[in-house]
Amino acid sequence: MWPIVSPLDRALNLRRQKLELENGGVDAIMHSFPAADLASLPSSLKVLKYPSYLRLLLYVNTKKPPFNDPAVRATLRAAIDPAKLVAEAYSGTGTPSTGPFPKELLSNQPTLPYAPNPAVAAEGAHKASTKSIVLAYTADESGVQRRVGEILQATLEAAGWKVSVKEVQLPQVYAYINNLSAAPDLLLQTNTPDAANADTWSRILFFKEGGLNFLGFNDPQVNALLERSRSAPPAQAEKIEREVGQQVVNQNEIFFLGDIDNVFVLNRSLEGVEQVPAYPWTVNYASLRRG
Repeated sequence: MWPIVSPLDRALNLRRQKLELENGGVDAIMHSFPAADLASLPSSLKVLKYPSYLRLLLYVNTKKPPFNDPAVRATLRAAIDPAKLVAEAYSGTGTPSTGPFPKELLSNQPTLPYAPNPAVAAEGAHKASTKSIVLAYTADESGVQRRVGEILQATLEAAGWKVSVKEVQLPQVYAYINNLSAAPDLLLQTNTPDAANADTWSRILFFKEGGLNFLGFNDPQVNALLERSRSAPPAQAEKIEREVGQQVVNQNEIFFLGDIDNVFVLNRSLEGVEQVPAYPWTVNYASLRRG
């Protein structure tokens, strides 16, 4: 049974953690510390930031109007401004994505053709069979997903869409695949691969039965390429993964918005912090020590 925690309870829980950290009751907060609060920490605390494999994604539901129309879907490229989203929501704890994979997993990735253009973005809403859409985001204690949703909402509404933003729980997200007609039109998520390998990213996100393929992305060419990559030599497998990435970018069904840092807020006396890149918010506890 998944626990359902209200936004108020999450906020109160995080506030309690922050007070304990500031008062010395706990030594570290490894996850969900509000990025906007990092600049106002007391001198007894320090912030460590590390690049991670965590990515901010926008999934598109193509199994119902309006985004079952490729022409309408393509105009989302002009409504998305990753630099603005990351700068305003993550406050220096992330950078705009430059490719469909975490950059450490694959070299020479396909580029992302996202170029904010209000006129082109408005064409999408004008063409759409319905202008009313739902943008969902996963509940998180820091509030950053909500902030990204609000920024996207403002941009899309300026283009002519009528956007309802709602918070959802992970059990709901995993169940969407069973009834995509009732799923939201757009879904914000932060995801990470299972290991430091391009295949572990593409197979969970882009394969038709991938565990994080929440809104039913199903491209026969991508499926066939991923099956080929299983037995391919390393150099050939990397080439195939680049083809996969390009095909996914072309379909405009998943948008790659930001590369999110691991952010640890710690007691200043705590030393020996070593992150585990493949696992967000995780450190090597054996190496921790007092300074």
